[in-house]
Amino acid sequence: MKRKAAPPQARALRETAHFVIYGVSRKYKGYGFDAAAAIAKMRPDARFTFVHPVPDAFQNPIFSGSIKAEFAKSANAISDPRKCMAVIALAGSDAESALSDAISSGIGKIWLAMNANTEAARKLASSNGRKVFTGCPILFVDKPDGFHAFHKWLAKLFGKV
Repeated sequence: MKRKAAPPQARALRETAHFVIYGVSRKYKGYGFDAAAAIAKMRPDARFTFVHPVPDAFQNPIFSGSIKAEFAKSANAISDPRKCMAVIALAGSDAESALSDAISSGIGKIWLAMNANTEAARKLASSNGRKVFTGCPILFVDKPDGFHAFHKWLAKLFGKV
């Protein structure tokens, strides 16, 4: 039996070496960190830049050994941004600001997760020549943990993944 080809979202995660994550909290919790941890499990060689308005507030205790991470106020300093993927896990005006930063920084692939996935955001990203992905990126990693494993099973059952 021929194996079904991986969806484009999964291929994009496997092919990307540098992820720029918008939507992190100073408590090292939240969707941005969950997404980074899941992607790092699948891609241990990946690099991460966590974008936050106050990057100096992070002391990086959790990710120092397992994830190659840095913190920044903007994605402007990233070398070769066309090969990066921005994962935007914010809502409302915060998502719009993050999307503007990613576009102005030259990031080539944009993943609009959760509440960032609006028609206006998709249009803005695609009209600026960016490859756009939507939905929960954790569902497209090889083996998600916990609730996301169940969520992926449901998505597969209904043909969403």
